[in-house]
Amino acid sequence: MAEEELTDGQNDIDSGTEESQTDVTTNESEDEVTPEGDIETKDEEGGDSDGEIPESYEFDMPEGMELDQGLADAITPIFKNLKLNQDQAGELTAAFAEYKKQEVADGEKAFNDQQDQWSSDIRNDKELGGEAFEKNAAIARAAIDRFGTPDLKTLLEDTGFGNHPELFKFSLAIGKLLAEDQPGSGNAVNEETLMEDRLYK
Repeated sequence: MAEEELTDGQNDIDSGTEESQTDVTTNESEDEVTPEGDIETKDEEGGDSDGEIPESYEFDMPEGMELDQGLADAITPIFKNLKLNQDQAGELTAAFAEYKKQEVADGEKAFNDQQDQWSSDIRNDKELGGEAFEKNAAIARAAIDRFGTPDLKTLLEDTGFGNHPELFKFSLAIGKLLAEDQPGSGNAVNEETLMEDRLYK
């Protein structure tokens, strides 16, 4: 009788051990980690299962902007290294183009504002401007026409320095010396020597 009870107890222990082993095996199966191959596939696709890394990217520029081919060639390998698909590369390109467009617009505004400020400074100067502005501007222009080369005139036009107050003073001084060398010539200039639109406007 005692032997039967011991045997039954041993069976219960063995049964419990088997169930415990089964539970452990089941849990290990449920906690199985995703194979490395799946992770690598996701990385190769740049995190976008619908996108592919193109052999070359298409860079669509906004209206009025031209593609800088040198820049495009430089960033293409970077985009590839980052595993960007065409849509992702397009978003970055559009954002950069918009930034550059605004930068150019800001630069043009700053340039025009500076020209207006210089012109205003000359016109409001008690010696250079006021009622004497048109006469002084004509004399200064005559000096540039007399001694300035075409390249100098282009430089003054492109940079806007033709409207700088200090250059105006310098040109005016030279123009007055020219007038002194021409007795009886009045102002040594006529209406045809008045300022052009951009220079001393």
